[in-house]
Amino acid sequence: MTIYADSRGGSLIIERRFHGRRFRQATGLPSTPQGRKTAEAWEHMLLALLEGGRSELVWAIGKSLTFHDLWPHYRTGAWSRMPSPEHMAPLFDSVRSWLPTAHKARGAPISEVHRRTLESSFKALERLRPRATVADVPDLLRAYRVECEKRGIGRTFRKAKNAAQAFLRETLGKRRSMLWAEVSDIPDVAYSRSVTQAVSVARLVEIRSALPPAHAAIWWALCCSGMMPDELWGHKWRVEGAGLAVGGTKTAYRRRVVPLIVVPKEPERLYKAFRVALQKVDESLTPYVARRSYGHWLEEAGINPTRRRLYMGHAAKDPHEQYPEHDVGPHLADDAALFTGCKGFEVMT
Repeated sequence: MTIYADSRGGSLIIERRFHGRRFRQATGLPSTPQGRKTAEAWEHMLLALLEGGRSELVWAIGKSLTFHDLWPHYRTGAWSRMPSPEHMAPLFDSVRSWLPTAHKARGAPISEVHRRTLESSFKALERLRPRATVADVPDLLRAYRVECEKRGIGRTFRKAKNAAQAFLRETLGKRRSMLWAEVSDIPDVAYSRSVTQAVSVARLVEIRSALPPAHAAIWWALCCSGMMPDELWGHKWRVEGAGLAVGGTKTAYRRRVVPLIVVPKEPERLYKAFRVALQKVDESLTPYVARRSYGHWLEEAGINPTRRRLYMGHAAKDPHEQYPEHDVGPHLADDAALFTGCKGFEVMT
C-alpha cells in the first residue's frame, strides 16, 4: 500500500519507490473515502509524469511545487502549462540575477541604458506584487496593462511587456513553457508616437541662444555631430584628426566618423535637466530634434548621399548602397566646410 494515513492523525501520505528512488510526501488530504480517491488520482499523475519524461516535476513536489500546482493542468491535458521549479522561483530575485547577463535575441550584449530600462520596468511590476513568482508574470502584466491604459501610458506598458518577454526567453525559453506565449498574447495599449521633425538651421541657432550656457553647449554638440544623447553622456566619442569618431549604440553602423564642427565637452548637466531646459524654450523640443536636424543639414549642404548615410550611422536600405562603403576620411574637412556654409548656420564656440 502506497497511500496511508499519518499515525499522528495528519493527512494521507503517498509513499513508493520510483525507479529505485524513494518518494514520500504528505498530500494534505484527509483520511476519508474522497480524500483517498483524490490521493490515488495524484499517484497516477506521478506515474504518468515519470513515464512522460517530466520527472523533475515529481521530485520538486514538497520543495518548490505542490500537488495542487500540477493537478489542474494534468487533469485537463495541458502539460505544457505545468509550472516547473523555475516557474515557482521568486520573480524579482530571478530578475536581479538575470539582468547582469541579459542580452539581445541574437546574442549581442545590451547597453547600460537598455539594462536600466529593463530594471525600471520590473520595478513597476514589483510594486504590484512584491512576492510574485515567475509563473505570475502574465497576471502581473495584465494588471499593469489596466493601470497603464487608465493613465494613457501605452508605451510604458510596451516596455514592460518587452522586458518580461526578454526575461522569459532567456531563462525559460519560448517553447519550454507557455509563459512566453501568454505574455506575447496580452494586447498592447494603444498609443501615438510623436514624430520628431527637423527644424531649420536658423531656428536651432535661436534655441541655442535661448538656453543657459551649460545646456547650450550640450545642444550645440548634438546639433553639430548627430550624436544620440547616450552617446554624448556616455562619452562614446573621440576626436580623430579632422573627424569625430562616435562609438554608436544600436548597431555596427552607428560606429562612425563625422566631420568635426565643434569639439564636444563633457556635459555639465544631467540628461533630465537638459531635457527640462529644452522644454522651457519650446514644449515640443526633445534632444532628438538635434539629430534629425543634423541629417537635414547634411542634405541641405549637398553632401554626397552615401557619406550622408555613413555620417548618420544608417544601414543601407537598398542592396546597391552596400557597395560604395568608401573611407570618409579625405572628405571630412570639405564636408565640414559645406556643413557650416549652410544658410543661417553660425559656428558658435
